[in-house]
Amino acid sequence: MARFRHNDHQINTTLVQLCSGMRIERIQRFDQHAILPELTPWNHWRMRITLGGTRYLTYQQQRSTLAPNTICWSGPLKDPARASWLPGTSSDVVDVTWSHASWRSFLLTHPQFAELNAAPLGGGGFYLQHAPPQLLHVLRQMIALTERDPVPEAALANQAALLVDVLARLQFATPRRVDEEQRRRVERAQSVMAECMANPMNIAKIAESLSVSPRQLQRDFLTYTGLSPLRFFNLMRLSEANFLLAETALPVSTIATSLGYVSVTHFSTAFRQIYHCSPREVRRELRSA
Repeated sequence: MARFRHNDHQINTTLVQLCSGMRIERIQRFDQHAILPELTPWNHWRMRITLGGTRYLTYQQQRSTLAPNTICWSGPLKDPARASWLPGTSSDVVDVTWSHASWRSFLLTHPQFAELNAAPLGGGGFYLQHAPPQLLHVLRQMIALTERDPVPEAALANQAALLVDVLARLQFATPRRVDEEQRRRVERAQSVMAECMANPMNIAKIAESLSVSPRQLQRDFLTYTGLSPLRFFNLMRLSEANFLLAETALPVSTIATSLGYVSVTHFSTAFRQIYHCSPREVRRELRSA
């Protein structure tokens, strides 16, 4: 498969909302095999919410995995951050950035955020948190509103206010120390998972393919991603399902089968555990928004 000199061939960026120095964009990347690593300057306060796909961010000595439904928060960084993607899956990210003035206003308006995140506010690098279902619901509503013609600006502004309110209640975790061997094992396991989503391997088989014990793989994932291997694999499959529900007209039964679920009931149960709604409810919301 051809690799492009410029990643623009594989990226679709949509402005969702721009208000008082805060910018919300949706960035979709397709055909991950063709995307080259990027060096990205982080000049503003920023939260990136990964809706689908898996990304790796490297800054100085810190390397982080952004699993599906993960929020990455950072202030301005001295050097560019390097981003790369796990091949084989689409990538869907919502990027929220604040100007310096709007970030100060955010902290003044939401003092609880500063109280919960005093240490990260004083340090550099990336800080991660898992996106709560309410946040995912708000983002789904915002994306659906941007696809209407004309775009209902008042409704979109209301959803943006809800998004900021949810973000203001989050507490971010400090980065974990991970050795290089752990990182390589986890990223190899993630590649195996991406290749077998239609016919999922159990975690013991994945561990065997990497010549490690299931217990060791469990420790590696928990240290590197904060998730067990099974939960990470489920999130990978369900975020792909969420993408297919929103971007295609494929029947729910076809999506379930393509991602290795034995029945629509099994698929719907797993989906509801993560998103607090059923796949069919997602379809109805998107069509009625």
